[in-house]
Amino acid sequence: MPWLNKYTETALVVIVSGIVFGFYQAIPTFPDPDSFYHARLVALMVEHGVVTQFPWLPFTTLGQVFADHHLLYHILLMPFVATLDPIVGVKVAQALIATALTVVCYGILKHWRVPYAGVAIIALYSVYPMLIRVNLVKASAVALILFLLLLVALVERRYLTAGIITVLYTMTHGGFLLAILVAVVVWCAQVVTQTARRPTGIVVVCLAMVVGVLANPYFPANLPFLWAQFFQIGVVNYQETIEVGAEWYPFSPPDLVGAVSVLLLGLVVAVVLAVRRYQVALTDVRLVSLTFLFVPLLLLTVRSRRFIEYLVPVLWLLVCLVVLPAWRRGDIQQLWRTHLQRLGRLATVLKIYLLLAILFGMLRPYVAVVKEFATQQPLARYQSTARYLQNNVPEGAVIFHGRWDDFPELFYYDPTHAYIVGLDPTFLYLADTQKYDQWVALSSGADKTETAKNIRTYFRSRYVIVDGTEERTKLMLAYLLRDPTVTELFHQENIRIFQLSS
Repeated sequence: MPWLNKYTETALVVIVSGIVFGFYQAIPTFPDPDSFYHARLVALMVEHGVVTQFPWLPFTTLGQVFADHHLLYHILLMPFVATLDPIVGVKVAQALIATALTVVCYGILKHWRVPYAGVAIIALYSVYPMLIRVNLVKASAVALILFLLLLVALVERRYLTAGIITVLYTMTHGGFLLAILVAVVVWCAQVVTQTARRPTGIVVVCLAMVVGVLANPYFPANLPFLWAQFFQIGVVNYQETIEVGAEWYPFSPPDLVGAVSVLLLGLVVAVVLAVRRYQVALTDVRLVSLTFLFVPLLLLTVRSRRFIEYLVPVLWLLVCLVVLPAWRRGDIQQLWRTHLQRLGRLATVLKIYLLLAILFGMLRPYVAVVKEFATQQPLARYQSTARYLQNNVPEGAVIFHGRWDDFPELFYYDPTHAYIVGLDPTFLYLADTQKYDQWVALSSGADKTETAKNIRTYFRSRYVIVDGTEERTKLMLAYLLRDPTVTELFHQENIRIFQLSS
């Protein structure tokens, strides 16, 4: 049965990917606290429809103007959350989405007739940060699927398909403006390879982007939100002014090189091979497009580590497109015999070292991700605390908390109260710089004299929640414990709830 052999590799990619990503999601933690936010927001959408207001963060820009820039991603999660527990539902959905991304990457290689596509998938996830981000319950993996499909559609001049993908992209992820980068890069590659002259792809993508923004049910509220999310958080990036999410800080050069070491080795080989066949390479619009796209994505990744999720697949496709056909033709083996075989036994040692280094480099991230999941806080850390708040604190009251990334978990377990800051500190900073400074001073213990009074004055809050294990809030906790106007209402394990007298 020839059809069986034809689809065996594809079936293996699907099954193995599903098992691997299902195993990761079965670990009862979230590597990123924002996962709680997505789970609760989707649960609210299942119950009440599209969320148009965000009263849970009244002091931030989200409380002033809210738009769900992950709308289609959340709609995609809704069937899973509606039929399962929200946390279980988003985990199951993410395992399937990560598998779908893997199949898309594999399918691109097969579509481009690149050999050894099934084995090459292992190298795709040889970059630890990439493997982590694919497993996060966030819109990143869905956005990456659209990004890669858009790249292929533009390279192959399927402009109607590119337009549809761009419209979907604008409603799925705040980073959809990267579609313009892809369109510009592909057009430059088409000019170099003389496959097209008119910037049709750029026009199509820009028009489709306008359609997507205007057709968004949040329009026009999505405009100021996208300005804050993409430009002020993503481009301006206040990392030198305020504390921002870890993904917005840069890699150190050694960390970046170490993370992509296996693919960088492949890139070196690819450059050597491409130079030897430069006349052929300069006529391949796929290869030129990937090369041109690699450079700006590398620069973006150097500035903010979150862009590694785009850099890695592009680098991986570039290496696969050059190296794997060359291996099948015997070009690499010929290079080895010509230039390195003369080293004798040293060549054999070098070959063994390279094989072991590549094997270890490709497999190490898979183990490291398990450790990353295992070191996170338990999923139910705030469950009892939230139950107490719901039963004993008036609905709608503002709860003061000292860490901005505590918000998603608090929001998931207790959506009946409001909080100070969450998802990104920039949202509070942009709404009220002075209030942001006040929150930092109070939560870090820099305000030593009247912590309780200033919490009541500045944030209209009479309730404070503190995790006693957090180094950043230990001084604030000490001041609250010795203040006679403060009453401890709840204390379970390391979580405390305080009430501030009027």
